Amino acid sequence: MQSLTEKIFQSNLKNRIFSDFQLQQMLAGSPQSRYALVSRALKSGELLRLQRGHYCLSNNLCDTPSHPFSVAQALVPLSYISFETALSWHGWIPEQVQVISSVLPGRKKKYYDIPQFGSYSWYPLALNKSSYLAGVRRHQIDEQTFFIAQPLRALVDLACLRKMEWPGLTEMVAGLRIDTSELSRLNAADFCELKLVYKHTRSRNFLEKLKYAVLEGAADD
Repeated sequence: MQSLTEKIFQSNLKNRIFSDFQLQQMLAGSPQSRYALVSRALKSGELLRLQRGHYCLSNNLCDTPSHPFSVAQALVPLSYISFETALSWHGWIPEQVQVISSVLPGRKKKYYDIPQFGSYSWYPLALNKSSYLAGVRRHQIDEQTFFIAQPLRALVDLACLRKMEWPGLTEMVAGLRIDTSELSRLNAADFCELKLVYKHTRSRNFLEKLKYAVLEGAADD
């Protein structure tokens, strides 16, 4: 076992994704000596580089493998899982998504392909900062945490991303293959929570039309 790996085992980083800064805090010596330790651990396969400045131990060395959603959270802090990824995770759509998609603060999209964990994308949306995490919940799996949109938030985020006008409930359900039994579980409080999230009139209108269709039974209004 590499000396760096042994030090990680002795720290609280063994089952976590960690950064260059955290390695710097843990290791003594010059930047060159730290670089040499990291390089050897990478070559041995004991250490994995997710993206520049972010690492984790190989899954066979961890008590619990890194969850792909926690990877997304670690790579882009303050992001949260949404869109089709969240809808699939909640069981609202039947498809298993190939790309883990998130919302991020800021204005620049990001895309990463990580061989050990898959493909990732992050998108900015026109959101009010004060309500950025409305309808988003913190989840923990095997001591790994991530933030993920509740189904309604993920659905309206998707409409916001695609600049969708309200197509009517029947067309929306058919187009996205949404499980209608899940829609019936929504209540007024779910919609009220998202009232101040979106900046654009189109997204707010989509939310209101969906609320009316689901709660009042006006399928194609």
